[in-house]
Amino acid sequence: MRRGSENGQTHAAPAFVQSVEQAVSGDSWIIDGHYRAIRHLVWRRADTVIHLDYPLVLVARHLLKRYLAGRSNLADRGRVHPEPRPASWRRRLERLRKTVTERGEYAQVLAQPDYSHLHLIKFRSPSAAFAWLDDLSTASKAFSATR
Repeated sequence: MRRGSENGQTHAAPAFVQSVEQAVSGDSWIIDGHYRAIRHLVWRRADTVIHLDYPLVLVARHLLKRYLAGRSNLADRGRVHPEPRPASWRRRLERLRKTVTERGEYAQVLAQPDYSHLHLIKFRSPSAAFAWLDDLSTASKAFSATR
């Protein structure tokens, strides 16, 4: 996805941009992820943004679990790494740093006139997100009534 960086801003590869533009040109679609470089393409055509705004301690714990699970998977395949791989761990820490930065950006970005049409659904815990998904028909009716 990343093509380069200028002033801290990530640029998407042209093929990725073209794929996203094609995906959001339809009448109905769902996109998972929050790539900054193509956010404008997605959010201008979206009607709803679901923000999983979990506590940082939970995010850090999940990143650690994924890191340890990856090491375990390597061991299961006979490729044991006795010491943590610094590059892999650095990527997890960088992801956590980006999460903090992106949280600060969301309020500013959502306040822009281009995104005033968006309905924001924010979850602060996985249990809240799962409860909403379990009761999606009720949530959908409530959403429709507010439009």
